[in-house]
Amino acid sequence: MTYQGIDTAARINAAQARKMRENGLSFAGRYIGPENWWKTVTREEIDILHAEGISILLCYESVAERMRGGAAAGAEDGHLVAYHANRLGVPAGTCIMFACDYNAPTGDLI
Repeated sequence: MTYQGIDTAARINAAQARKMRENGLSFAGRYIGPENWWKTVTREEIDILHAEGISILLCYESVAERMRGGAAAGAEDGHLVAYHANRLGVPAGTCIMFACDYNAPTGDLI
């Protein structure tokens, strides 16, 4: 089975969610994080997407080079994203991806 969706930092409104469903999209990739981040999914947006039958693929990223902070940074981010997931009512056990996107120098590729 093939699933089609979008990945966006922009918020999705009801009209856009309806259009997504009408065009056969089944999921939206959205960021999870602090309420004041412009790219963070909101509870209202989650409700809008779910009302249209659109699943949400959640992704967290604090800063682009965060993984260079090692296990301690990962543990801290894990606690933060768990807090935000709980705040939004995300069901326990939901998979949340962590973005690791930066221009890695050669030394980081080993």
